[in-house]
Order: sequence, then structure tokens, then C-alpha cells
Amino acid sequence: MHPLRTHASIHDTAQHHPDPTLRKLLSRRIDELTDYTEDLAELIHIFILEPSDTLTSVDVQLGFSLGERPIDKTVAQLSMQSAISASAVNLPCF
Repeated sequence: MHPLRTHASIHDTAQHHPDPTLRKLLSRRIDELTDYTEDLAELIHIFILEPSDTLTSVDVQLGFSLGERPIDKTVAQLSMQSAISASAVNLPCF
């Protein structure tokens, strides 16, 4: 896992990361957010995950458990209800 918690680390990764897709994505986020602040770290922290990262290690870095967020359960329930409703009338599920 590669946490980007400073303005400098976000910009450096956007310019020098070996993956061009990730560089493009980070550059897009920088462009979107620079209208709001000069210091991106005031708005966002970015975590670049590796396939070997576990949910536990992500939770430790975030400082909370992704699996225990009440809002996520509500969103998941609403998404499931939407999918069930859409399938009942033969609409595509998103």
C-alpha cells in the first residue's frame, strides 16, 4: 500500500508513477480539486493498493473499518433493492 497524504507526494506520484493509467487518473483528480485549494492534502488522502494488501491493513491505514461503516450498509441495501426492482420489470441493473 502506498499512502499519499501530502500535496508533494500526490503531485510526485502523478508525475512519476510507472503506471500511465494511474498517472492520468491522479492528474485528473489534481485538476478537479485545485480550484478548491492549493494544498490537496487538505481535501484528500490517496491510497494506492497492491494485490497483496489485506482489508485489515487498509483499515489500519484509514483508521476505521470499511466493513463496519453504517452508511455503506444502507447504500448496499438500497442498491440491492434497486437491483431487485429493476430485475422485476426487466430493466438493466447498474
